[in-house]
Amino acid sequence: MKLELKQRWLFTKYNLTIFDSKVLYQSSKFGNKTEVYIPYEELTNFKESHYFNNTPSIIGMCLGIFGALVCLIPTDEPADPSASLFYGIIFLIALCVYFITKEKVWKIRLQNGTYIFLFKNIPNEKQVDQFIDTLFETRKKYLKDTYLFIEKNMPYESLLNNFIWLKKIEAIDNEEFEFNKTELNKAFNVEKRKIGF
Repeated sequence: MKLELKQRWLFTKYNLTIFDSKVLYQSSKFGNKTEVYIPYEELTNFKESHYFNNTPSIIGMCLGIFGALVCLIPTDEPADPSASLFYGIIFLIALCVYFITKEKVWKIRLQNGTYIFLFKNIPNEKQVDQFIDTLFETRKKYLKDTYLFIEKNMPYESLLNNFIWLKKIEAIDNEEFEFNKTELNKAFNVEKRKIGF
């Protein structure tokens, strides 16, 4: 299976490709490129809304407002009209840059505390949400197929730890965990091996 989402807006590009056992994430912003393969074991099913604001633009707007106000304050000497025009132009340019570079994105958290980013509405909001849902379903299926099994040739503790880990990362719910734990106990005759009171 291979499913891909390509997003581009001004100087920012995000590409996410879903494979059977991993995800390829590529991002590019102002020429800085990142490409990383992320195994499903590292991906969480947690997404949150995030807004990127361009801080230099905000500083430029503040500088423009401050400069224009300083030029408008009456003093003993007449103010140069070109100075207030200059600061007004700085303000307008910074305001335009701010609104152009403002980004609404989804942050999808990884196990190590970092994130991958996807624009919320490029190409459209519904398609992005469906892609993220498909990503989470593919992750869940892969983790279940890889770690949710009972094999008598493997140690009991290792299999139980796999089930506990799957529950912890929310690949299985509590009901699936209890069912598989019961089946594991039956397969290894855990109840019969207990000694003591």
